Order: sequence, then C-alpha cells, then structure tokens
Amino acid sequence: MYKQLVDVSVAALNNECRKWSYADIRHYFELKMNERNGLNSYKKILCSAFELEQPPLGQPLRLYINDRSVVTFRPYFSVARSSDFCALMVALNLDFKQISRELADRTFPGPEHSTPRPKMVRQTLTREVARQRMRQFMSEHRGCSPSNSKVLYWFLKLFDEQWLSKNFVVTTTINPTVGQDRKNLIEVFMQQQFSRDKIRERLMNSPAGVRASLRDEVWLKNKLHELDVRKKEHRTARRIQNVASRVIVLHAVLQQILAAQDWPVRINGAVLGQKAGLSSSQAQGAIRRDPGLRRAVEAANESKTERQIIWAARQFQGEGHSISLKQILRRARLPTLLQNFDMARKARDGLSMTQHRDLAPPRPEYCSLTGNTDAAKCAMHPIELR
Repeated sequence: MYKQLVDVSVAALNNECRKWSYADIRHYFELKMNERNGLNSYKKILCSAFELEQPPLGQPLRLYINDRSVVTFRPYFSVARSSDFCALMVALNLDFKQISRELADRTFPGPEHSTPRPKMVRQTLTREVARQRMRQFMSEHRGCSPSNSKVLYWFLKLFDEQWLSKNFVVTTTINPTVGQDRKNLIEVFMQQQFSRDKIRERLMNSPAGVRASLRDEVWLKNKLHELDVRKKEHRTARRIQNVASRVIVLHAVLQQILAAQDWPVRINGAVLGQKAGLSSSQAQGAIRRDPGLRRAVEAANESKTERQIIWAARQFQGEGHSISLKQILRRARLPTLLQNFDMARKARDGLSMTQHRDLAPPRPEYCSLTGNTDAAKCAMHPIELR
C-alpha cells in the first residue's frame, strides 16, 4: 500500500500535461466515491484502506509509516489537495494513467452537466418560462411526479396553481404559510449534529427552503449569512484550539530535546514537528503564533554553542580521557575564540566538580554525647541517665 502511494505521487509529480481543472478532479473523485461507498465517505475510505484510527472532529488523518515518518491527510474532502487525492487514488485502486486519460478525453460526465442551482434558474423564471420548462421536464421524465422538479413545481404551486392542477396530477394540499416555513427552517438551522455545509444543503434542498427562496428570499439570505458567520467563528475557534494543543506538545518535545545528551541541533519547525508527529508548516505556524514557544525556541538556539561544548566535554568524561580546552572545542566543531574558551573552561570545571562530589565518601555523623563519629557505634553505647 505504501509503495502504491509513492508510485502514484511520483507519477503525479512527473506529469507535465494537465488538461483539466481542480473542479474536474473533485467531480471525478466524487463520482468514484459514489460508486464505491457513497458520497461524503472520503474519511471512511482512507481509514479503511490505510487502517487509520478515526481522529477527533476537524483533526487530520495520520498515517504512521514508522517511528519517525508520519503522513497527514486533510480531514474533509472539501479541503483535499494533491497529496490527499493521491491517497484517494490508492484507496480506490485507481490507475493514474487511466485517470489522466479520462480527465483529458472527458469520458465521464463533467460538473457542467450537473443540475443548475435554484438561484440560477430563478433569475429568468416567469410563469410562461416555468410552464414551458415543466412541460419539457414531464416529457423527458414520463411517469415522474411534477414535484420531482422542486423549483418549478413550487413556483407553479405558489404562483400558478390553477394551471398546474389543470395540466398535471398534483396533491391539493394547502400551501404552508411563510411563518410555518420559517419555523421549520429555523429548526434545521439550529441542528448541531450536522456540519455547516450539511445544514446549508438541507436548508436549500428542503421544500420549505425552496419555497423560502421563491417568496421569502431576503429572510433566507440573512439566515444563510448567519450560517456563514457561524461557520467562520467555528473555524477560528477550532484553529485556536488546534494551535493551543500543538503548542503544549511542542513545548514538551523541546524540553525532551534539550534534556537529551545527543549532538545539539538547531531548533526549528521541521525538527520539532518530526518528533511531535506534525508537519513542519504546522509546527512553524504554532511557533509563529505563540510568543512563549517562540521565545523558548530562540533561547534554545542562542544556547546552541554552549550545549555543543557541554556535549563535547561529556564525551571526553565518558571516555575517561583528560579534558583539554582545545580538544573540547575541536570535538564541539567550534572555532578557538576567547568566549568559546571561557565556556569550555566552565563546562570542564562543572563536570569535574560533579565527578568529585559523586566520588567523595559519605560524611560521618558525629554524636555529641559519646564523641563517636559513627552513628552505629553510638547506638551500641547508650548513655545512662542519672
């Protein structure tokens, strides 16, 4: 599976002849997903193919290849990009050459063949136009109900009901009032279990939404604007939450790097992101947005020379050799500058003091009553109280 992902990615990078647009690619994969697992199943397809765990809402999908290599996929198909499409090709067992040929030759129904949105139809919709289009629709879809064409049906039902009842078989129910439609749409608008895009889709495709678009358009536009504002607020809050959680993880990773006795490296987003399971752009974004983390990274990089010297001195101490200042700087890969000599001397003296303290015998305890310096001997000669 990993090899297929690499092969598809390489083929996509080497492809120089692109005769399609981003909308064509999205529509193509929507059709393929609909054939396999149904629409809106992008996350389910990737999780099933690569055996991934379902992440929390809004979090990216993570593919752990080994302890140090992590591939992340975007959580929603609406924001998918080239790397996500490559993974989707592998998950759907699609061949890149075949996809390129179909996209170039247009051997699949393109997005321009989809049903136009109601707003585009209403711009030129009149009674005569609606009657003509309804006749055409019923002639092309024999046996269907006129209500299958939602916009035309409700336009004629609201504004030309007598003609509609005379020419077609329709139900003779009373049309809901504007207030009733608003109440039903508000209930849909307040549903929290659906995404904002799903709520918008339910609003526009429901009978109440179609009727509101025809006779209560200003109110509906205001509600959709409120939905867009709420969506932006939700995205902002989620982005702040993601940055906060990443900052906590990156702080912990930074402390681990500084505490480790490995060769000191310069700290940046790529180094922290690799150890934290984040991309370099995600880690760099967290560093840029959080002043505390940014200062910690800057301080770590400013002390890199000192950490290199301490690392070199520890290497000599572990090997049991006598420590020379020039040898310390040579192993630390630093020039023999005066300030470097001072830091090397401090590191050597500090390690020597630590070594002497560890090797010194324990200090004897003194008993003021017996004069013994050994607590055990003192315990063997108890003092009589007179």
